[in-house]
Amino acid sequence: EDGNLSLDIQERLLSKCALFVCNKWDTVPEKDVRPVKNEVTEKLKRVWPGVDPDSQIIYMSTTRASYAQSLGVISEDFSSLMEGLRSLVLQSIEAKLELHWEWLYKLLSRIFIQAKVFVKNAFKSPKKIEERLAKTLNGLVAIEKDQSKVMKDLRKRFEEQVDIVVHQLSHHL
Repeated sequence: EDGNLSLDIQERLLSKCALFVCNKWDTVPEKDVRPVKNEVTEKLKRVWPGVDPDSQIIYMSTTRASYAQSLGVISEDFSSLMEGLRSLVLQSIEAKLELHWEWLYKLLSRIFIQAKVFVKNAFKSPKKIEERLAKTLNGLVAIEKDQSKVMKDLRKRFEEQVDIVVHQLSHHL
């Protein structure tokens, strides 16, 4: 892997960290409640595939909640919102912890591999280490030579292509 956390894991964890609030629910006629809820759920599932309608979609009326609060009562709508917010915060913390733990696990795995290689190389004879170093240096020199040749070839091709394009453009003008 390239060291980055996979997007799939990030999306899966972060999809839990959202709360959708449908306000002004008191303005929806009783006969339309079920169809509107179904439509909201279907649309959200299309754009937010990991959504859990039971815990991440809150239907409420701030008017009713405010009125209930003025009477000293907490409305069921407001209670659902507060529970959703509590859950959202906990899910966000859990998701961040999971992402950090995955990153830490990958880091420690790579450190372990590096340590194994270091220990393995420490017990090799100096002659083998010198041979390996010489082989590596020879490989780098060969790559450098090839790179110069490849760059020259690329420049030549580029110039040829530019000439062709200029020639074609001059015919069109």
